[in-house]
Amino acid sequence: MRIAVLAFFFILGSTLGAFAQQGIEISAPESHLAGRDLLNFCHGKYDVDAGYCAGYMTAVAELLLDHPLYRMTACEHGKVRSQQLTEIYMEHLQKYPPRADVPASMAAVEAVALAFPCRS
Repeated sequence: MRIAVLAFFFILGSTLGAFAQQGIEISAPESHLAGRDLLNFCHGKYDVDAGYCAGYMTAVAELLLDHPLYRMTACEHGKVRSQQLTEIYMEHLQKYPPRADVPASMAAVEAVALAFPCRS
């Protein structure tokens, strides 16, 4: 199962990352979770919604430790709490509002990669 998830993100990241480098704007298709949709879960009044957001962000952060997604990586975030990852995501969309229109996976990867950059 983990391999299938990693393969999905790898293929998606490779394709969308190439578009982003060429300056092509990408919007989330209606069938995909958009950045604003994930943000709504993060701000949700129900625990299950907040838990969905926290789990989503934790999965993205963990994957970025071992695998580049959308040609981005993250390093040394150690045992960061899922609540901190949720806050990082919410702050990222507040700072960059247009990113709410891209796929949630892309916005989440950007938020984590910018918060925990790899040092050469």
